[in-house]
Amino acid sequence: MKFIISDHSTSKVYHLAGCPHAARIKYQNRMEISRERANVLGYRRCKCCGNLKGTIRVLTTNIEFLGTGREMDVTYQPKTDTVYIRTKIGFWKTFWKDDAGLLLYHLNRYDSSKSAEELSHAAFHRQQDVKATESLEKILSYIEKHDQAKEIIADDYRKLPQKTAKQRKYYRQAESRNRRSQVNRIFAIFSEIEKGNNLAQYSFC
Repeated sequence: MKFIISDHSTSKVYHLAGCPHAARIKYQNRMEISRERANVLGYRRCKCCGNLKGTIRVLTTNIEFLGTGREMDVTYQPKTDTVYIRTKIGFWKTFWKDDAGLLLYHLNRYDSSKSAEELSHAAFHRQQDVKATESLEKILSYIEKHDQAKEIIADDYRKLPQKTAKQRKYYRQAESRNRRSQVNRIFAIFSEIEKGNNLAQYSFC
């Protein structure tokens, strides 16, 4: 993600592209730069656009439209400075942590019958494989890919792609979960046999 700086600035601040302060930088002094490079050069985050409220403030479109085409409901809660994302199979939240960026959290147990308000007060866990980022777009892209993978696993985990190291890691994790599930299923069958129950509910294919 690129940020805007003035190479003649004495205040040494970097901005998101839509920030009103960035718009005041003269064309000849305007530069695009990565956050890492900006930090190396001693620039700091703009107080106007350099957090979640700032990101929402300078969005070129209404935040609800960010989920368009992704089958997501994206809402911003100003009181808690949190963005909530609801999909067909999950519920997420992201908020800003100083000196890091946006952190992503996933609801532990999703109940599609509950309202977003009810779900927002349930227990979440930190999505550890998602690094802190300053891009809300990256967060939404990750959630989209995550849900796609979950739907593939529900059908057949062997259909998961294995082109990259991360994809191969996820494949192994899905394979391991499937193996544990099969073992638990066998134990359940043995338990039912010991109880003398009808096994018609189990498929032996």
